[in-house]
Amino acid sequence: MMPDISIIVPAYNEASRLATSLRAILGYLRNHGTTELIVVDDGSQDGTVEVALESIRGLSPHRARVIRCAVNRGKGFAVLAGLMAARAPIALFTDADLSTPVTEIPKITERIARGECDVTFGSRAVDRSLIGVHQPGDSGSKRHGSARGTRAEYRVSRDRAGNLARQSAQR
Repeated sequence: MMPDISIIVPAYNEASRLATSLRAILGYLRNHGTTELIVVDDGSQDGTVEVALESIRGLSPHRARVIRCAVNRGKGFAVLAGLMAARAPIALFTDADLSTPVTEIPKITERIARGECDVTFGSRAVDRSLIGVHQPGDSGSKRHGSARGTRAEYRVSRDRAGNLARQSAQR
């Protein structure tokens, strides 16, 4: 059965916090439709792969899997690798520190699922009253123009992801 949503977690040297984050994601997913979790290790040197594999042990590869990149190629590459592997019509990515709580997933995906848009972005630089759960330690200040302050989620069909990868390879 094809999942409704693919969640991609790019990870580079995240062994110290990944298990907690994956427990939270998997706990949420147990009660929310047909989903898949894809952890993309970006050439970590600290045991990230082992932590990820242990966290998903016992789950079907259709439900959760780990993709290993032999060398560090950057977050963008890790996200693209996860998007290319995603089987669901809606895919999103979140950082390994879960700076955007998994409970916010419906706010991000509902408009896509209804066909109202193809791409949504979650950002800490938006009106604070629109955010249901704030990141721990977030003072509420607006961080305009900060790459650190942006989380992007993409709806990408396999065909569109393949086209994106081919275009990227041609550049």
